[in-house]
Amino acid sequence: MALLGSHPEVNVVVSDDGLQHYRLQRDVEVVVIDAERWFGNGQLLPAGPLREAPLRLKQADVVVINGWLPGAPLQRREFTMQLTGDLLYNLRNPTLRARPEIFAGQSVHAVAGSVTGTFFQTLKKLGMRFSEHPFPIITPSRRAIYRFKNLT
Repeated sequence: MALLGSHPEVNVVVSDDGLQHYRLQRDVEVVVIDAERWFGNGQLLPAGPLREAPLRLKQADVVVINGWLPGAPLQRREFTMQLTGDLLYNLRNPTLRARPEIFAGQSVHAVAGSVTGTFFQTLKKLGMRFSEHPFPIITPSRRAIYRFKNLT
């Protein structure tokens, strides 16, 4: 990988949606599943939400279920998680942080690189009022430009 060639000090690479990239050497495979949607309609892209067949989970080292209720029965190698957080980070300068309340009464546009709604649900739980802009993962152009109108 070019990254490792340029930065030999890097010893861990985490790849989102990297499971289907078979040429990518890996030491550990972690699969995260949304407990509300599970496998959707069970179909692979473009007919459904899956990039890999559910049978592929048998090869994963760890399966993490996002939103699974504590105490629910789990299989070996399965763990649960819950998204939490009440602090927003500036992507260009992560040292800049703010609580959601700072946006009260302002026009806020939330853009997510997915259509699952998890990001938007998280913002709603934080009490934010915003306009949703789901950005499908598969698009004809990765350089889509959004023009937003102020919320009323």
